[in-house]
Amino acid sequence: YYDAYYNNSPYQEINLKKRINPMISATIYKESLFGASHEIKIGAEYEKTGTELDWWRENPFYFHTFKGEMYAYPLLNVPNRSKLFAYTGANARGGSVQKNQKTSIGFYFQDSITLLERLTFNLGLRFDSSRVIYPAQSHRASADTYGILDVLPGLNKQYKEYQIPQTDVMSWDNFSPRFGFAYDLFGDSKTSIRASWSRYHETLMIEYFSRLNPLSPQISSWYWTDTNY
Repeated sequence: YYDAYYNNSPYQEINLKKRINPMISATIYKESLFGASHEIKIGAEYEKTGTELDWWRENPFYFHTFKGEMYAYPLLNVPNRSKLFAYTGANARGGSVQKNQKTSIGFYFQDSITLLERLTFNLGLRFDSSRVIYPAQSHRASADTYGILDVLPGLNKQYKEYQIPQTDVMSWDNFSPRFGFAYDLFGDSKTSIRASWSRYHETLMIEYFSRLNPLSPQISSWYWTDTNY
């Protein structure tokens, strides 16, 4: 069983990725504040990520072959059955460019509090807000190499020319608290008891949403029988 891309190779693509990620942080030391020493850390982070997948195929159609024959999907009583596939992309560069964008901003505060030189508490809180959108994009019509796209069943607009307005995909806000302590048992900084509890959130990857973009590379397929078999 083999894949055969008839007339030309699988779709061509140019994948452009952009990322801006500035960060700022500061540390403040206080040796005596409310009866304890403090090491306070504050910071902020901004990230803007975008991807543009320009993909196209001059001839969207292809089929599978089996042992050199086109009839790769035979049935017991239908030996002349094959299967036709068609990519939904445009037929030239720039005709179907999938665009995705994620914007995130985060703030954090952390305080390391030391009491009596032997007991230290670590307290922290982080807030993250992320937003994913599909920027406005468009799709030019696919090439109808064999003049059959208008008669194949199950098709809507995926092979036609159409516009996609900017779409808000999701917004995600998270609070991440953190708590821990360490106690120096003998005061010699050699033996200590430690414990901590933290909550972490998985990074929101733009790849999670690019696959749902209407302009993602997709394939339609149809079984057909050769009446000239």
